[in-house]
Amino acid sequence: MELALTICRSAIDAHGGTLVMRNLPDGGAVAEVLVPALEGHRAGEISDAA
Repeated sequence: MELALTICRSAIDAHGGTLVMRNLPDGGAVAEVLVPALEGHRAGEISDAA
């Protein structure tokens, strides 16, 4: 699992984002991935102009 998280973090970092992992008190974990929106786009907008 550590290699997979390293690969994910590298890809997210390359796009100016962050990866935050935290454990839940009753078990399990949460992964939060935040990446900036494309300039001129709003959050939740879907575009094929990648």
